Amino acid sequence: MLITEIKNLDKKKKLIYIDYEPEFALYNSEVRKFQLEQNDEIEPDVLEEIYKLLITRCKTRVSYILAKSDKTSHDLIQSLRKSYYPELIVRKVVDEYVEKGYVNDMEYARCYIRSHMQNKSMGRITSLLMNKGISKEVITQAVSEIEEELDENTMADRQKEMIRREIEKKKLDVRNLDRKLLNKVIASFLRKGFSYDDIYDVIGQIKENELFDDFC
Repeated sequence: MLITEIKNLDKKKKLIYIDYEPEFALYNSEVRKFQLEQNDEIEPDVLEEIYKLLITRCKTRVSYILAKSDKTSHDLIQSLRKSYYPELIVRKVVDEYVEKGYVNDMEYARCYIRSHMQNKSMGRITSLLMNKGISKEVITQAVSEIEEELDENTMADRQKEMIRREIEKKKLDVRNLDRKLLNKVIASFLRKGFSYDDIYDVIGQIKENELFDDFC
């Protein structure tokens, strides 16, 4: 394995390229300790010693990150890769923390949904969780488990209540809007991640409920 480049990351660290790819970062003193030089072959025993050092350092980094806030496995992997830990080490360490239960995407999804279902649509929550690397299957299961904990229609009721509040806030007289404007209102809620069925139900209830006679 050839060291093709040694690049300064900052005043204390250098990034080591192996076979033209960035492989890991070491402190300047460690580069000297392992006698790493550009265009030199790196011996397997030296690489093994470096990897042992990086595994320990990576675990320390993970513990520090998790002490500040919960993370998904995807977020953790991305954070570690930005710190130039080798992918092999990152996967090994993250898998270990997952196995021990310190990183749990299902529990993260459940906590996130509980925290935000009062003020965000389920579509928006799902999108945000998927951006954090959580699969649609895990999110669906998390939603199902939360619905079981709550009353049967609580989740849908909360989504509909958010739609009602938004209509009230914008002072929309949905009873008297023409079809074109009503479709624009529906489209705006769809873009926010609310389901068509929930939007349709709320608008239907408003039209039927005489309490909204003086809605505007």
